[in-house]
Amino acid sequence: MSAAEQAEAQFPEVFLPLLDPARYKVLLGGRGGGRSWSIARLLLILGAQRPLRVLCAREYQKSIADSVHKLLQDQIDSLGLGWYYEVQNAYVYGRNGTIFMFEGLKSNVTKVKSMEGIDICWVEEAEKVSQNSWDVLIPTIRKENSEIWVSFNPDDEDDPTYVMFVKNAPPDAVVIHSTWKDNPWFPDVLRREMEHAYRTDPEKAEWVWGGVVRTQNDAQVLNGKWVIDAFEPVTAGPSAWDGPYYGADWGFAKDPTTLVRFWIAPGSRADSQRLMIEREAYEVGVDLDDTPALFRTVPGAEDHLIRADNARPETNSHMRRRGFRVESAPKWQGSVEDGIAWMRGFEQIVIHDRCKHAAQEARLWSYKRDRQTDAVLPILAPGNDHIFDAIRYGAAPMIRNLGSSNEGIIIKRNWWRQWPEDEPPECEYVLQFLCPALEMDAHSEFSARTTWGVFKKGERWDPSMRAHMPSSDPLDQQYHAILLERWTGMADFSQIREVAKEGDKTFKPDWIFINRTTDTRKDKALRDELRKAKLPVREVPAPKD
Repeated sequence: MSAAEQAEAQFPEVFLPLLDPARYKVLLGGRGGGRSWSIARLLLILGAQRPLRVLCAREYQKSIADSVHKLLQDQIDSLGLGWYYEVQNAYVYGRNGTIFMFEGLKSNVTKVKSMEGIDICWVEEAEKVSQNSWDVLIPTIRKENSEIWVSFNPDDEDDPTYVMFVKNAPPDAVVIHSTWKDNPWFPDVLRREMEHAYRTDPEKAEWVWGGVVRTQNDAQVLNGKWVIDAFEPVTAGPSAWDGPYYGADWGFAKDPTTLVRFWIAPGSRADSQRLMIEREAYEVGVDLDDTPALFRTVPGAEDHLIRADNARPETNSHMRRRGFRVESAPKWQGSVEDGIAWMRGFEQIVIHDRCKHAAQEARLWSYKRDRQTDAVLPILAPGNDHIFDAIRYGAAPMIRNLGSSNEGIIIKRNWWRQWPEDEPPECEYVLQFLCPALEMDAHSEFSARTTWGVFKKGERWDPSMRAHMPSSDPLDQQYHAILLERWTGMADFSQIREVAKEGDKTFKPDWIFINRTTDTRKDKALRDELRKAKLPVREVPAPKD
């Protein structure tokens, strides 16, 4: 008796057409339809019936853990075929010569091109596959009677996979749309989630569970701004990214607790930047005591400052007691709108392909529409904003700096007081800011340098006096900033360099922050000169004056 005859396998009836020969076998639909495990089972049985070379591909695969390797291993155990298949780290071998291989399409184009004799290629999570990857893969699978199996959850109707295999399906294609309704083994735990989703957000439920595509439209907050890609942060050298930054949003009832790690990277032009969303933690109904463990899934969360929603000060305090540097992010009138403007101001928002909730919210975060006219209203629809709220909190100082006001942008007019002594206080930190104007012509602007000290002073607000009064209470020790000096003037490159060196020698700042200009070549030359002189230089963007 053969291995295939001994294996007892069950499949949803909707997938029976997979047994018929076809060049393309396309399975799409919503969550819980049983597509992936059904394909895995059928391929294992076919591979036990005759020798097959099976390529399991996806757009992004940095390691074998990103592939369907574990799914195949689980199905081998479920089918009782452990005696027949040998599961190795990078391959699965059958006793008859069948082999399962695993590759990422985007990063291994040359390797995929060189593959020969593939009988079946299974492309999982195919909604992410680019047109370029399809153009490389399809001619590669050229063995007589070879097949390409495609499984995916539809996303946008203009995605290459949807256009190629659904909108314009090839003549030799079997296209099967399945949902949870077609899966007789649909588990109760998923059924409860599905029913709740349809009660609370039917449009989103139709996309997630019904497998209906979502079209891009002008009601989406980030329409046209975001893409999904795999990337590694650049942390060294002249092109190093700014960051990482961390933002957190606390969950209430059905809302998730989220932590996001993001960066700001150069764009394609000297005056543009990209927002890079690298990591996320996301969980609904997480207990307060379990939140530290959730946050530790994001690298560096215990080492960096996390700006969080200020609506839950007790949660912020709890996390600080657990060793996290959590700070309440400021909110102000119009802060949400300012945050959206800040995000849309980037040339591109790049979401790492592992950040599935960020990608989902980018699709679903929308403005309301008028019921009668279908016009987009300037009112945000509730929900689908938790990841981007966390980003707003993490970027609050940068967002607030975008505004302009007669009362001041970061430092308000009514905060200023005259220092009463001849000598400045002893400062814990000294920070210097250099804003160079590197173009010397008739329209040149002034360059500027300011030096600030950060110190503690015992004060308490006296409502009757409407003023801060001296206090000896240790709990009233507050941080203050003092402007130690300012300089402005017309200066060319060499003069700016000397101004920076003179400021460093006089005040010995802990950091010198240099404003990024539109001339990246001169920016780099100035930074390199000052770093060679051992000055503690760091570049910062300044989107406006």
